[in-house]
Amino acid sequence: MDPARPLARELGVWQGRVVGLDEDVAGLTARRTVDLDGAAVLPGFIDSHVHLAWAGLKASAPAVAPGARADDVLQAVAEAVTRVPAGGWADLGGFDRRTLDRPLTAADLDAVSDGRRVFLGDVSGHACLVNSAVLERLPAWAVHPDGFLVEEAMGAALQSRPAHSLEELAAAVERAARVCRAEGITGCAEAGIGGQMFGRGPVEAAAYQLARE
Repeated sequence: MDPARPLARELGVWQGRVVGLDEDVAGLTARRTVDLDGAAVLPGFIDSHVHLAWAGLKASAPAVAPGARADDVLQAVAEAVTRVPAGGWADLGGFDRRTLDRPLTAADLDAVSDGRRVFLGDVSGHACLVNSAVLERLPAWAVHPDGFLVEEAMGAALQSRPAHSLEELAAAVERAARVCRAEGITGCAEAGIGGQMFGRGPVEAAAYQLARE
């Protein structure tokens, strides 16, 4: 980041900070030396807008395969509901209606949901497709006949689902945090706890506390 010195071959790190380059650290002993074999060293990234619990839960949910056939999406839903108890809630992600050969509606999900409540999360994170079993439990303002819900209406659908346990949310936070760290993100800001759009309450704050402990 110094225009007068754009490259360095050696970095000296002390207590987590870069304190010297090349001749500054030449000849000094080190507790640990790492040969990066010519790879570039980048600063740790800070992501200013993250939903760790949401991302962790999404990562553990089955996803419909990307593709152009609506029937493939319905087949994935039909398979997912077999692993959900009768009358239960089936979470799926990866839905992208822009790529499909025909629109999907709540009625289409009804045909393959076998009495389960089905929530198909859109890839945007701000919309979903649900079946009639979900729609019938929503307030009138949130209901859209075709089952495609956005923003606050999606939040109403999520608030109608069975609550996640504290342990599930803490595990989701950990799962997403490990992915962040693996991608070079060393710090992040949680963009909202207990917000309506994600359908969870203040228990999410307790999940962060549990994860920390």
